[in-house]
Amino acid sequence: VGCEDVQPIPPPGGGLLALDARTGEEEWHFPTDAHSLSAAAVAAGHVFFTTSAGRLHARDAGTGDEQWAIEHPLWGPSPPAVAEGVLCAGGRGRALAAYAAQDGRELWRFQADGWFEPEPLIRDGRVFAVCWDDHLYALDLRAGTLLWKHKGERGKGLTTPAAAGQGSIFVGSRVYQEIDGEERGGYAMLALGAEDGQERWRFHTEKHVFTPPAVANGLVFLGSRDGSFYAVDATNGEEQWRLQAKSRAVTQPQVAGDLVI
Repeated sequence: VGCEDVQPIPPPGGGLLALDARTGEEEWHFPTDAHSLSAAAVAAGHVFFTTSAGRLHARDAGTGDEQWAIEHPLWGPSPPAVAEGVLCAGGRGRALAAYAAQDGRELWRFQADGWFEPEPLIRDGRVFAVCWDDHLYALDLRAGTLLWKHKGERGKGLTTPAAAGQGSIFVGSRVYQEIDGEERGGYAMLALGAEDGQERWRFHTEKHVFTPPAVANGLVFLGSRDGSFYAVDATNGEEQWRLQAKSRAVTQPQVAGDLVI
């Protein structure tokens, strides 16, 4: 776990803390001169995170020892993404950067017209990244070249990071919806083809979807600000069941066996 200091004038000194999962006792603590850290990404025995001091760190997950650290001024609270030997990190800047996970060597940078603040997604040799310029970009993981892009349907349209499954990319969006013969603003979970970005289906909700969905067992699990939690067929967008919760969803669902949390 890291820290994000929300004081108006935050003091420096936030750090990364590793706790024993069984007891909660501290295993190690890595202090920094930053006042905020991104959430951490863990892969292949390493922990990766960015800091508001403009650094990207790789630490040994077991000991906390430094593996490498490089300049990365694009800090944001979302974690970097790491898979297939590549680390992708955005933040509050107009670029998404890719590094070799082994040594931090920069591989490429992709420029856009907004912040790449949401967590990117790496899947099957591609990076899927939502940008605050109202686009979802699909990039080649090794070269950083643009494969396709999808523009939000109405102002500031894309509302969640991307999730993947069943050959689709799922993302929450503000959309237009015809109600009683009149076109009105609405909200939906979109399924886009991972290969070409073409829309496959949309599932309408009463209010915004701000948390990323979970995809498992052929279903897409998502919560919205209307207090509903949905299970939707990943191939056709048909509702399988819904739960009326007492409040809006604020965390990404997690699936463990036959349970969704």
